Amino acid sequence: MPYRAFARERIIAEVEIARLLRATVLDLERRARRGKRWTNSTSDDVRDDFILQERLAGRSARSISKELRCTVGEVDASLDRTLPKIDNDARRRYAALDLSRLDALLKTFFARAIENADAQAGLLVVRILERRALLLGLDSPQKLDIVQVQAQENAAAPRTNP
Repeated sequence: MPYRAFARERIIAEVEIARLLRATVLDLERRARRGKRWTNSTSDDVRDDFILQERLAGRSARSISKELRCTVGEVDASLDRTLPKIDNDARRRYAALDLSRLDALLKTFFARAIENADAQAGLLVVRILERRALLLGLDSPQKLDIVQVQAQENAAAPRTNP
């Protein structure tokens, strides 16, 4: 009887080992396919698109690099390749487009604020004008002299003698 129990345990152990080996081999094959998928030139485009979509979805560069088994620098380089380049001409175009959009909004809400005496539309007009002035660089930055502010605060504070 002990021999049969031992033989049964041995068969169960061999079946379990075979199952684990199959799972390990399948896992290794899956990992090899995933690694192979990113090796040719067309897959570079697929990889770059994948990285861009994942970053746009909110994933960190570090988690993407772990999944793709590459460095964070390679993920950043991929983003540099896929995202549009922003030079001075592009900035000027974006600012011009934004100004055009702001002008269209201003036209609509200014008419609504004047004709209907709409306070919300009036506030929106003011915000549009502020944004427009910011884009055009018309507002000068507010400058504070820290020394003068502190001196004025100290002069305004009542003095107590102990």
